[in-house]
Amino acid sequence: MKISGIGLHQLFGSWVPPTRRLRRLLLGAMSIAALATALTAATASAASAAVIGPEVSSHNQDAGGTVDWTVVHGAGGASFAFVKATEGGTYLNPSFASDFASIHKAGMIRGAYHYARPSGGTNAEITADATAEASFFIRTTGPLTAKGDLPPALAI
Repeated sequence: MKISGIGLHQLFGSWVPPTRRLRRLLLGAMSIAALATALTAATASAASAAVIGPEVSSHNQDAGGTVDWTVVHGAGGASFAFVKATEGGTYLNPSFASDFASIHKAGMIRGAYHYARPSGGTNAEITADATAEASFFIRTTGPLTAKGDLPPALAI
């Protein structure tokens, strides 16, 4: 299978231990899911202006406020929302758990995303850091398999 002229072996490298391969595949799947979500949202928006789905992070709640997801869904007409869960290898959105639960309680479809900040001086260091970030995200969000959960998304 080729993606934009790049073979999967070029994306994920040659043989790696199974756990590293799984983490690389997870990171690749998150990237593909983010692209698919963006394309789906763009296509849906073009087909119907009624598709509304905000994205929030703690930046939107700096003054200590909270989002009333019932109002966002009812009066605002939103059918889904994405919430930033994590950033880099250590930042956890302090509002993630409450927002994610409230979105579900309001009857909306919900998604979680990770803002990636992989770093390192070599490909191996960058890969290790990106893998650690993906693991941190999954530990924070859990499996994202509840009814109405969107696939995980990745912001770079």
